[in-house]
Amino acid sequence: MNSNREKITNIVMVGVFAAVLAVLSQISFPLPSGIPVTLQTFAVALCGYALGCKRGTLAVLVYIVLGAVGLPVFANFSGGFGSLVGLAGGYIYGFLPMAALCGLGTKMPHRVLAIVLGVAGLAACHLCGTIQFGCGGLRRSDRPQFRAEEERHSHRSVKAFSQSVWNKIETEKAVCKGKSRAGGLLL
Repeated sequence: MNSNREKITNIVMVGVFAAVLAVLSQISFPLPSGIPVTLQTFAVALCGYALGCKRGTLAVLVYIVLGAVGLPVFANFSGGFGSLVGLAGGYIYGFLPMAALCGLGTKMPHRVLAIVLGVAGLAACHLCGTIQFGCGGLRRSDRPQFRAEEERHSHRSVKAFSQSVWNKIETEKAVCKGKSRAGGLLL
């Protein structure tokens, strides 16, 4: 009986901390680089220190999966798999080693070791983020040499779409004029 209660408590705690992480991610300070400074990093460390290595990392993983499937839980209410392969994606999946190292710090007998592991987790997070940011992200639109090409294609597709909508409107007008001349009712 006690085992079921522990399982339920673990599941609830992981869910609650994933939600706390999602909420604190929305408090951000934009930077010119396009990577905002948020309270995500604090929330990830909180997950690790409060829940321990296993549950803290699991809470961060739940958060990342929720964002990857499209829920707007990442900074500035962004979400989707594109966020993970974009410029800031490395920082997001760098949260996993950070939470694990902070969680390991809770098992250390000395607070100094816990702080050192937390700083190491932060360094691992920033290393992952810096590598992906330095590579220009994995999405083509994040790289300047491809941005102009994609804007050209998106402009062409918007223009083609608007032209097809305009053609449909003109066709409907012609049909309506034909019905009114033939004595048909227009609704």
